[in-house]
Amino acid sequence: YAFDHQAEGVAMYGLRSGPWRFSHGVEGVTNNPIQENGRGIPEANISDIAGQTEEGRYLALTDATRDRESQVYRGLRYSQANLSTLDTQPGVHLVQSNGEFDLYFIAGSESNTTNATVARTAGG
Repeated sequence: YAFDHQAEGVAMYGLRSGPWRFSHGVEGVTNNPIQENGRGIPEANISDIAGQTEEGRYLALTDATRDRESQVYRGLRYSQANLSTLDTQPGVHLVQSNGEFDLYFIAGSESNTTNATVARTAGG
């Protein structure tokens, strides 16, 4: 759903290595702009992530990713407190959520974010 409904020209990112495996599984490898280990948010304090790039981008987070980062890796790169700031940061907008997957739009330094909305979808 997220790949099918993303705004044209807005890149999809994930933590660590990005969404390349899912994208290749759904869209195939040929002519796919997302390559292995591409579009990962680097180790950083994401509590102030908006405006770090010129262009806006999406950040896809699953519950499994949140658990992995905060429990398995014990907050090595991203703590639970750090990840929870996404819900309250200026310039970060929850645009899709189904209870197990959250998609955020992160404003870039040149982004127009006046029309960010939430789409709640059922199921997984």
